[in-house]
Formats: sequence, C-alpha cells, structure tokens
Amino acid sequence: MTDSLPLPSDVEALLTEQSESLPDRRERLAEALRAWNLRLLGELTGGYNSLVLRVVAEGEPAVLKIPSTRMAVAAEAAALRWWGEELAPRVLRVDEQLGALLIEQLRPGTAMPWESDADSQAMSPLLRGMHERAADLSLPLPRLRELAAETLSLLRRNAEAKNDLVDSDLAREAEALLVQLFTSGEHYRQVVLHGDAVPVNVLQSDDGLRVIDPRACIGEASYDAAYWSVFSGYGRDARQNVTLLADELGLDEGRVLRWAWAMAVDRLLQIADSTQLGHAELCTSLRGFIAESRPDTVA
Repeated sequence: MTDSLPLPSDVEALLTEQSESLPDRRERLAEALRAWNLRLLGELTGGYNSLVLRVVAEGEPAVLKIPSTRMAVAAEAAALRWWGEELAPRVLRVDEQLGALLIEQLRPGTAMPWESDADSQAMSPLLRGMHERAADLSLPLPRLRELAAETLSLLRRNAEAKNDLVDSDLAREAEALLVQLFTSGEHYRQVVLHGDAVPVNVLQSDDGLRVIDPRACIGEASYDAAYWSVFSGYGRDARQNVTLLADELGLDEGRVLRWAWAMAVDRLLQIADSTQLGHAELCTSLRGFIAESRPDTVA
C-alpha cells in the first residue's frame, strides 16, 4: 500500500482525485514501484486516462504509465517495440497483469510545435517510418474495423442529441462514409497505426522526433494521415495537410480526404455543445474544413 509510502504532493492529489473512478490505481502504483525498484519523482502531464509519472529506474530517468485499462499496456508496448527506438521511446518494462508500463524518458521531451501545414512536413518521415512494414497480424492489437461499432454508435447518439447544432444531413453523410471506409479498409496494406497522431503525442528527443501515447491498432495508413491532417490544427490547414501527406506517403489523396472529412464531422458532433475554453474556436475551424473540403464521394 502507498499509505506508508511518502508521495510527492502532485501525485497524492491526483490519486485522491481519481480514487472513486479508478480505485485500484494507488495499489497498482505501489506494486510497480516495489516490483521494479523505482524512485518516484512526480507527475508528468500527458497520457489519455493514464497516470503518467516521472521515476528513476536503475539510476536513469524513466516514465511510469498506469492506464485506466490494464490490458492497454500490452497494445502500447507492442506498438512502441514494433516501431523501434528510431521512432519511439524504448520500452523498459511491461506488466500486463498489473497494467503498468515503464519507458525511457525522452530529453528534452517537449511536444512538437505546430503552427501551419508546413510543420506537417516534419511529421511525414515519422508516419512513413511507422508504416513502412506491413503489420504482423499476430500482434496483440485491435483491428481498425473493430473500432467501427463504438465510433458509429457515438456519432449517432451525438447527431440525435445535437441536431440543432450540426446539420443532420452532415451527420448522416459522415456515418455512411465511415461505414464504407471501415468496411473497405482491409483491402489496403495493413500497418501498425498510432491511432492518435497529434502534435502533443510527438516529442523532441536529443536526436529527433519520437511518437508516444499511441491508441494503437492495425489498419490502413490513410487513417493516421487523415487523423494528423485534421487534428494537428483541428481543421486549420487540414486540406493542405491531406495533399502534403498523401504525396509524401504515396497514399490515395481521395481516400485520405474521405477519412479526414468524416473524422472532422464526427469530432464536431462531439464538441459542438462544449463550453470548454477554446472549443468554440475549434468548432469554427472544423466547420470551415467540412464546408470547403467535401469529398466528391459524399452525396
């Protein structure tokens, strides 16, 4: 138990905050610190639904990640190892039963800057490297098509709840397009996808950029290219990104655009009624891309 273990104040506050929604996080942290002989330094920002901490492992700085779902560490570790040290941090330890992952701490570890579509040029070598090998289908990763049911169900719920904020025709068109894309995706070369390719998940290291925090799955490369195209700037310069990355990565520009357009409508439906600071501006950017870049295949 960590009750007898002195914790940095930021970590203690975070564990207390998460105690109801994630009651076992404290015990998992204590076991990881004990089993791997780690010295805890403090919290790190980042990691979707994960406890991400700075630690010292065998005298070297490292990052301990404890996600909400224990099984998530197997997929993340598999993806990071598949991409290798030229593209991702080294995996130092992983315990699937405990649901804990230990990786090297990148230095300086600052997030990749993004100001315009020109910065997407720097991302293309990473995406190319991540996708250069066809995926080993025995890797412990979900298939992209397996995300379809949850994605489409959420889209439908949001479309019904927010039909006064987002044109219902747009929602129906995006749903139909996503059904077609998910269904046809396995006709394309299958690679290990990052699944959440955005600038905050690309860090500066001493010798180049590295990707972190994947929501990894196996699917077609156009998905990652489209995701980056839309969410690097949340619709801003998205159309230019599609052209740039399709050309750089040798992908079908029309297919990347269809994924990107459907993703933009889906995200707009998610945040159209959000009062979170900055979301109104993001919605404006998404609406601009949606209106100006409608794919030819959308009826």
